[in-house]
Amino acid sequence: HYNAGANVFAGERTDTRITRLLSYRPNLGSVLDTGLGYMGLQDPSSESFGQALLDCGDVEAGIVWIDGQGRVNFRSRLHSLNPGPILTLDCSQIQVGTDFDWRDDTQNWRDDITVSRPGGADQRYVNQSLETSDGYAQDTITLPIDTDANALNIAGWLVAIGSQEQNYPAVISTELLTEPSSSQILAALQTKPLDVLQAINLPSTMPSPVTCVIEGGGYQIGVDDLKLSWNCTPLPPVVGTWDSTTWDSAAAVWAP
Repeated sequence: HYNAGANVFAGERTDTRITRLLSYRPNLGSVLDTGLGYMGLQDPSSESFGQALLDCGDVEAGIVWIDGQGRVNFRSRLHSLNPGPILTLDCSQIQVGTDFDWRDDTQNWRDDITVSRPGGADQRYVNQSLETSDGYAQDTITLPIDTDANALNIAGWLVAIGSQEQNYPAVISTELLTEPSSSQILAALQTKPLDVLQAINLPSTMPSPVTCVIEGGGYQIGVDDLKLSWNCTPLPPVVGTWDSTTWDSAAAVWAP
């Protein structure tokens, strides 16, 4: 009771916070990674239960979602630290089609991020060279994160992974009924959000290989058709480890 009233359980690890939140209502099960982030002040009286869970994913720089069995799934940011492909689809083996809808993506392009947190100082990370060459792409977010240092880490991470405009296919699909390899089918069925998907040996008119991060997916079922499609976003640039000292220290500044 004291911890709930005095500090709203500040300092809990992200997966521990999710476990506690789930204990407050009927729990249909969960599949949780061990988090690498720690929660700060989070007042549950001011937001919905679902938003409180999503906050944990944002602080982690990971993801929270509900699967088809009603379970809460949580993937830590470890899956986004220089990931390798979980699944490779070879166009020459007819494992992936070529009817891609290519998209020029600028939605995550940011070179100046300020992170605010309850009870702490605003933390700002600026990539000055990008601002000079590409112009200002600024954003401010509020997160219930534990310390100013980790708020700066989050800001640096968001700038690092948002530093490139990328051309990529928004949807990648594979036809399961014609895939002869059972291990390839199983690997496709076991993919999850934040997994990395790669398409190789594409026609010479297309970029190849294409490497994307899975956001989600779905099935197209017909009489002679069982297609699995993934919604994708670009693979972030190589960003090193989760520590503000990894970023260019000269670019990290205190927000006024």
